[in-house]
Amino acid sequence: MLGGIGFAAEHPRRRYLRRAVVLDGLLGSARELTRQAGALLRAEGAAPRQVRL
Repeated sequence: MLGGIGFAAEHPRRRYLRRAVVLDGLLGSARELTRQAGALLRAEGAAPRQVRL
């Protein structure tokens, strides 16, 4: 095994996966956030634009 279990628990990807799971619980899934953003854009009738002059 060569410490495979310890390596998996300490690997940086595990931290990112844990963060994604926590944020999904707090903010909602990516699908839900996309739905909310789309509803806001439809309600406003336009997408915000950032213009650099």
